[in-house]
Amino acid sequence: MKSILLASASVFAFAGAAAADVAWSGSAAAEYNLPVGSSNGATTTTVKLGAAASVAGDWTLSTSIAMAAGGTWSTGAVSLTDGTSTLTFGSNHADGAFTAVKQAYTTTTTTTTDDNVDVSVSTDLGGVAISLTGDTSASADDWQLGASMSMGGIDVSAGFGVMGAAQGDIAINASTTMGAATVGMNLLTENGTTKTDVSGSFTMDALTLSIATDNLTGSGDYDASVKYVMGDLTLSGSVNEDQAWNVGTSYKAGDVTASGTYYSTGYFKASVGYTMDALKIAASTRTDNNAMSVSGSYDMGNGMTVFAGSRTVTAAEAYAGLSATLGAATVSLSYSNNGAGKASSTTYEKEYKAGTTLGVAFKF
Repeated sequence: MKSILLASASVFAFAGAAAADVAWSGSAAAEYNLPVGSSNGATTTTVKLGAAASVAGDWTLSTSIAMAAGGTWSTGAVSLTDGTSTLTFGSNHADGAFTAVKQAYTTTTTTTTDDNVDVSVSTDLGGVAISLTGDTSASADDWQLGASMSMGGIDVSAGFGVMGAAQGDIAINASTTMGAATVGMNLLTENGTTKTDVSGSFTMDALTLSIATDNLTGSGDYDASVKYVMGDLTLSGSVNEDQAWNVGTSYKAGDVTASGTYYSTGYFKASVGYTMDALKIAASTRTDNNAMSVSGSYDMGNGMTVFAGSRTVTAAEAYAGLSATLGAATVSLSYSNNGAGKASSTTYEKEYKAGTTLGVAFKF
């Protein structure tokens, strides 16, 4: 059914566009994994395809299709744009206008997410960016209107719930820079409850001070931080409303990087890295969960790189692998005794499946 929908959308979108005017892009990946101690392996494949066509004037139509590792196909959005105005049908992985403003807030404890919207329209009217989004998959259509502009050096964004679940909700975000200081204010009225936040940072030479609050009218949460740079050395610290604090230092000079942070809950984490031409080495540790890792990579030239390391997170793991870049394609081979995942330092680490894995991926 989804394939039929894609075909219908593609016929509608690209009718009248000559084949030569259609630009195709995509990616594909496949791998074979043989688990440790098993003689039965498994193959997985993912494919993504996209197409864009120029139509009348400066307008461009685009769409996409993807196949997941399980073999199921899904269709992307159909979009029409001239670079200033955009009309999109289909799940476009964009938050509604009202929710997008909420996500722009500098808050310390609140993370806001929203479902993908099914229809979105956006344009620029004399320097004011206007957007209208609709989530028609909700029990009642959820439509949101948003606007953003710059007035006298102040950036302002606003979102409004027009109908549906967010009807009547309002979100406003304003921020500006005054000399060495940057300040912001947020106002949110949601489900009849109003919240306000403020944030600010001040930089004077090597010193930077920052503070952000979350719901001053309610919980009064805040985060405050300080950073001081002395050449290759940086000192930092932060504290929040629960009096939880940390102090840290980092160092970067030439091929060497190092950092360490102590937390008021009583644990410490540290990392160090070293680069010498084609060789990169990193190590990290943290005392709260006794996680440790040592990893390295070596660039052998001609697109070939080898990796190896060991780490302890939920379990001890040793791994090794190599990858080769062949133009737009990458071929990889790896082995991990249990595939425990990445440790606290991921600077040069790779995340491998347990067992032996051969893979290939390419983009066009």
